[in-house]
Amino acid sequence: MSPAMQTKILRVLQEHAVRPIGAKQEIRVDTRIIAATNRNLRELVANGAFREDLYFRLNVVEVPLPPLRERLEDLPDLVDDILERIALEVGTRFRARADALAELRRHSWPGNVRELENRLRTACLFARGNALGADAVRSRQDGPSPSTRPLEPAVEMDSETPMTLDELNAAQDHQERQLITDTLERHGGNKAAAARSLGITRYALYRLLKRLGIDH
Repeated sequence: MSPAMQTKILRVLQEHAVRPIGAKQEIRVDTRIIAATNRNLRELVANGAFREDLYFRLNVVEVPLPPLRERLEDLPDLVDDILERIALEVGTRFRARADALAELRRHSWPGNVRELENRLRTACLFARGNALGADAVRSRQDGPSPSTRPLEPAVEMDSETPMTLDELNAAQDHQERQLITDTLERHGGNKAAAARSLGITRYALYRLLKRLGIDH
């Protein structure tokens, strides 16, 4: 933010008034500012790059937000929110399978939530169905995904008798259901251990169990 813009914002906060472009008189305003930055403002103040008085005006309630790689437990909810917004834009509702969430947890996310959104938008753009698996969300830079068990063969499309979208989704649900039930059995029904093995949170596992109708 330029020094000139900092001065203008500070004036609005102090005087509660603005003068629109071309106007001769100021108008009173009642403002509440929510600001976000990925820069260390304390260092910028010390270096003279950010006004100290503006910093203290803005810093009423500070909410530190760790990078995505340090709060991967939020990833399932973030994925759901992003896919919901994509559905509103394109008219198609996508969902992330358990193996997709596990794949996303492997990434370090240097670009935080913006990178996650970009990854999901790309996956939706090239998706062959509305269920996103590990291959759909995997980045070429991530390398091959480790697997705790061999997955069933991918669904094949017969050129003479092509599957409908509902049939494809049902087959993908079957694969996902098999992966989750096998993982739960391997861990003796321990949901916390199964969730860690799948690379998702226990809360996300509960939601998958409910969606897939798994009584475990």
